Amino acid sequence: MFYDALADGMGTQPTDPRQRFAAWVEIGLGQWVESSFLGDTGYLEPAKPSPDRVQGLAVLRSRPYGLENMIGLEYGRFHDVTDQTSLHWANAATFVAFLMDRDDTRKQLLEYIDLAYNKSKGNSSSLFDKVFGKRIEALEKPWIQWLELKIGVAAQRRRR
Repeated sequence: MFYDALADGMGTQPTDPRQRFAAWVEIGLGQWVESSFLGDTGYLEPAKPSPDRVQGLAVLRSRPYGLENMIGLEYGRFHDVTDQTSLHWANAATFVAFLMDRDDTRKQLLEYIDLAYNKSKGNSSSLFDKVFGKRIEALEKPWIQWLELKIGVAAQRRRR
């Protein structure tokens, strides 16, 4: 849905789902919006978004790759049938929730989305670094600290 709203019809070629870019944004923002509502189907009410506890625990228990690698994951990697797929979703969802939870990074994330999708500037870590004014790796520690606070559990495994 997110991709269709922003990118569908941008080019003359048919959209191939395997060639979609910034998959982490699609997955993460979708999960963030989902967490922004509570209630029964058809009777949802706005709620304060919060990261999913199961996803948060998955991230805090396993950090096999950094954010600079996560944002480069191809769309298909989020739909593979492997034991890493749920971790890809958890990383994307909790990282976007972290960025959307902070006033300073929310605006920058939305600018990144605009540049990547609407202005066709790509989705590289270089674009991310430029928009955020720092290397994406600098957000790794604050993200994990934020997630520890939100979930109430200390990270069991830290990246080197």
